[in-house]
Amino acid sequence: MKFYDMVIVDSGLDTNSGINEEVDGLSVQAHRIEPILFGDISDDWGHGTIIYHVIRKQFSECNICVVKLFSKERSTIEDDLIYALRYIKDNIACNVVNLSLGITICDDISELYKACDELAKLGIVIVSAFDNDGCYSFPAAFDNVIGVDSNNYIRNAGIIEYVEGSPINILAKGNVQRVRLSSSETVIVGGSSVACAYVSSMLAKEFRGAEISKSKALAFLKTRSHYIYKAGEYCNMFKREYIIQDVQNVAVFPVSKEMHAFLRYENMLPFCVRHYYDIRYSGRVGMMLNNLYDGRVGNSLIEDIEGQAPKP
Repeated sequence: MKFYDMVIVDSGLDTNSGINEEVDGLSVQAHRIEPILFGDISDDWGHGTIIYHVIRKQFSECNICVVKLFSKERSTIEDDLIYALRYIKDNIACNVVNLSLGITICDDISELYKACDELAKLGIVIVSAFDNDGCYSFPAAFDNVIGVDSNNYIRNAGIIEYVEGSPINILAKGNVQRVRLSSSETVIVGGSSVACAYVSSMLAKEFRGAEISKSKALAFLKTRSHYIYKAGEYCNMFKREYIIQDVQNVAVFPVSKEMHAFLRYENMLPFCVRHYYDIRYSGRVGMMLNNLYDGRVGNSLIEDIEGQAPKP
C-alpha cells in the first residue's frame, strides 16, 4: 500500500492551477456503493485547490492524496465525512489527515467521533478547522482531533500559538492573505481553513517517516509555539473582545443551519433570546423550534421578520 504524508479531504483539486506533478485522489460520497478510486477529483469551487497550494508551499515534497468530499453545489455532509474517514482507515496509509472544514449541525456526534477515533488508534493525526463564526464545530472540537482556529494577529505562516485546556488546540495565521495558484493567478483567502493547512504542513514535515500520534503532535507544536495560553486565558480573552457585556435581550435572524449550535446551547448564553425570526418564504415561519430540530432545542415560535407571525 502506498504511503502518503497527508490526505487532504476537501472539494478536490484543479490540476490546471499550476500543478505539474501527478496527484493521486478519489471522490467519496456516502450514497455510492463504492467510491471511485483515483477518479474525478476536479474542483469546481476552488477551496480544496487553495488548501493544496498552501500545504505544498509550506512542504514542497509532501506526498499528498486528495479526497474530494464536497463541491460548490454540495456542502459537507456528515454521512459523507464519516464514510470518507472510514475509507481512509481501510484503504489509505498516511500520517496526517487535513480537514479544512467543520460541521456545526451534527446529528450523530458519536458516530463521527468513532470514525475519528478509529484513525487515531492507527496513529493517524486528524487536524481540523474550527468554524469561522466562533461556533463549536466538529470534528475540530473532539478530544481525538487537533482543533485549529485562526488568529488575525499572527502574520507569519511559521508562527503558531498553543492553547491549554480548550477544544481549540492551536492558533495559526488566518488573516486575509494572498495564495499563489500559478505564475499568473493569485487569490485572496483567510480563515481557519488556511490556518489548519499551515498546522497540518508542520506536522507532516516534522513526522515524515516517523510514528505520530495526537499527543506527540501536540508536544511538538507546543515546543514550536510563540505563546502558550494557559487554561481559560484564551477563552476569557475571546469573551472580553467579542461579547458586549450589557446586552440583555436578543433576537435571532434567520433560523438557519448555522444557528443550530446557538439554539442548542441557549441556556449558556449571557443574555436572553426573546424572538426567533425568519422570512415567510423559508417555510419555517409559524413552526416551533423543537419540531424543526426534533426536540433538541427550546420550544419557541419562529416569527415572520416582517411582523406577520401566525399564532402558535
